[in-house]
Amino acid sequence: MANAADGQRDAREQQANSKTPLLQRNRHDAEHGNATTTGDAASQSSGNEWESDEVNNPQNWKRWYKWTLVILVSFIEFLTTMPNFMYAPNLTDAEEDLNTTNDTLATFSLTIYILGFALGPLLFGPLTEVYGRAPVYRLCLVAFLCMTLGCGLAQNIEMLVAFRFLAGSFGAAPVAIGGAVVGDLFVVEERGRAMSIYQAGQIISAVVGPPIGGLIGAYLVWRWVFWIVCILAALALICCVFILRETHHQTLQRKLGSKGGPGEDAAGGLASVLKDALMRPVQMLVRSPVVFAGCILIFVVIGLLNVFLTELSRTVQQVYHVSSGQSGTMYLGLALGFVAASVLFGLTNDRIMAALTKRHGGETEPEFRLPATIAAMPIVVIGTLWYGWTLERRNSWIVPIIGSGVAGLGITTVQLSVTTYMIDSFDTFSASALAAVTMARSVGGAILPLAGPPLFKALGQGWGNTILAGLAALCSVLPVLMYIFGSRWRAMFSSEDLMN
Repeated sequence: MANAADGQRDAREQQANSKTPLLQRNRHDAEHGNATTTGDAASQSSGNEWESDEVNNPQNWKRWYKWTLVILVSFIEFLTTMPNFMYAPNLTDAEEDLNTTNDTLATFSLTIYILGFALGPLLFGPLTEVYGRAPVYRLCLVAFLCMTLGCGLAQNIEMLVAFRFLAGSFGAAPVAIGGAVVGDLFVVEERGRAMSIYQAGQIISAVVGPPIGGLIGAYLVWRWVFWIVCILAALALICCVFILRETHHQTLQRKLGSKGGPGEDAAGGLASVLKDALMRPVQMLVRSPVVFAGCILIFVVIGLLNVFLTELSRTVQQVYHVSSGQSGTMYLGLALGFVAASVLFGLTNDRIMAALTKRHGGETEPEFRLPATIAAMPIVVIGTLWYGWTLERRNSWIVPIIGSGVAGLGITTVQLSVTTYMIDSFDTFSASALAAVTMARSVGGAILPLAGPPLFKALGQGWGNTILAGLAALCSVLPVLMYIFGSRWRAMFSSEDLMN
């Protein structure tokens, strides 16, 4: 009788655990003397069973080497995101040199790179969960270098658009993989600061890209945008070959012999594993409420960012009658907003998470990353309105630049917060979650700027940006809902579901 009762109790607990979020189960284990750290439990939930002192566990590597890898992947993201920032001030020069008068097609030569970012992560992000991070990084860097070379050699606008799309597709891989590498290297309590430093690569590209692009337009030709990126890509490839070690936990365990090769245990073998991996980002987008909500947020804020990028140079040249070289400095407002957001997020996010954990009796949830997003969305709205109406009224050039900086502060905070939240929520499958987010980011970055020229032509900068700010205001409710219901939403579709 006692054995039967114990069996029934075990069955009830197993059924309850299957419907209970991971971090809540950690607390249950701790109460019954089976405590694990948040990082350990997250790893175990996704098949990353390491001994606590295992030297091959990337989270136990020497700190100087972990931070070296963070700087490396940050540099790689810097060089793959910088082409758009450098090319934006030269858009008019490229349009004239390639003999096209179609403003929409010329704008597309900028935004098509972002559209390529939507395709690449869907392929390369999941592949890192099968073959590991390092080989995919190296392959994509080689292809990115070749496609960027093609951009510099383009003889017409159609050729430039095609190579820009391919360069974006391969350049997107580091954007989707880099955050997952940070998740591999650091436990939950350290990821906020690590993510802010990793994202510094993208932020620095926004700081130096437009001014460098403006100087290229003033003293060289626009093709030098791509020659410079090719040189940096070659340097990054060399560093990637000699410095980057594999960080994906399951791949390392296979290499150490604790697990078989990819697909060895799967019913359909390697083909089945690859099929499941490639479908995983779309599956997460469709079935996971938190991924879907996060993707909507990123779609809107990055779309707004790329409206600024595509319209700012052209608009300030028309309104303030400056050269393409001078217009590059107009991006410094956005760039300073990016820097401020990165510094503030790095200094505060882990502390906010620790404070909320203490307030909830030691209970840690990924949703504790989201107060930053809740605060940042109204900042995006204010900055967009500020920028649009001061341009409409022809205020001094510095006033709309400050407004763009306020918007940049909010946009970057949202991106950092949502990205870190996805890594905390999905652990070993974080590359697939980030692939879905990167796809949303890329589609928004490609589509919304195409609406910019007709929107501003019909309504002007004031009302045109008001419509965009209204879109951001509507989305402000999403992080609040994610904070309140995120734990339940994650339980509906978790890492365990992806493994089964």
